[in-house]
Amino acid sequence: MGFQFTVLSSFSILIAGIISLIRFKKINKSYYPFIITIILACINEILSDYLIKTGKSNSINGNVYVCIESLLILFQFRNWGSFNNRKYLFWYLFYLFIGVWIAENFFISKIIYINSYFRITYSFILVLLGINQINEIIIRDRKNIIINPVFLICIAIVFYFTYKVLLEVFWLYGVNKSDNFRTSVYEIHAWINLFSNLIYALAVIWMPKKQRFLLPS
Repeated sequence: MGFQFTVLSSFSILIAGIISLIRFKKINKSYYPFIITIILACINEILSDYLIKTGKSNSINGNVYVCIESLLILFQFRNWGSFNNRKYLFWYLFYLFIGVWIAENFFISKIIYINSYFRITYSFILVLLGINQINEIIIRDRKNIIINPVFLICIAIVFYFTYKVLLEVFWLYGVNKSDNFRTSVYEIHAWINLFSNLIYALAVIWMPKKQRFLLPS
């Protein structure tokens, strides 16, 4: 297991992307922020692969993508009702994400580098939102949670972004200097990425259809 498996795990998002495109017109619009995130993730992976193969850096598109991803998933949590009793928190996090991203990419560092502080910030917050949503689902709907798309997405978010926080911390503080340790860390990341992407694909399959508009009789 090595570079090829890492690439395969990254491109596994295409499974969810293809299913999203096939089901797009049928899926309830409340899931659109997440669906758009999946489609953009597919585009970003393809673009990154092309840039790397042509000897160019994928840092800029990667930095732009994580900013858009963070905001879209934040909107998705709002659609799920995570901010119903605290609407101010949504806008606080929205502007926090934008502020941290701008500060890191244009003042603290440069957008041409892979920047970790923003990734750690938004990943940590998404994990907290995911855990909160999972708790609400378990309390409110104990039946059929395995086919509940919100539950599936949140499980994948918690797994993936928890490890992403650890990965960025490893990278930030130089623990990646050992070749063996770095290899092990990225192998685990590849497995978690694959797991999360397959869970996303299942979630897209189970997403409810749009409600039909019926004229009153």
